[in-house]
Amino acid sequence: MPLLLAVPDLDDPDFRRQVLRAAGEQLGPSEPLRVAHRSQAVDHLMELVQACASHRDPATALAAVLDALDFLRPGLAAVDELRTLADLPQAGSGGPAGDGFPGPRAAGPGGCPW
Repeated sequence: MPLLLAVPDLDDPDFRRQVLRAAGEQLGPSEPLRVAHRSQAVDHLMELVQACASHRDPATALAAVLDALDFLRPGLAAVDELRTLADLPQAGSGGPAGDGFPGPRAAGPGGCPW
């Protein structure tokens, strides 16, 4: 989780909601990411990690969260490192044209590494 904490603005509840909204839009209504709200940033991020890990497709959920972070705060080393740890493609590696997100929705070897 230290890498996730290195992402600027994740201590801001409005930004966390924006990330969750963008990830949810990418996943679609049939695969929601259910994250319980917590007032403390670390607690809320732990809920995000748990929601990702318990999602029907954890790698896709993780990719959606990282794509949202890349979209909202492009070029962060922490996000690139999380992608590497999860064996997910780096941002900008050819996502569907016009979807507003930088990379494909490839599945890595399950689970959230953060």
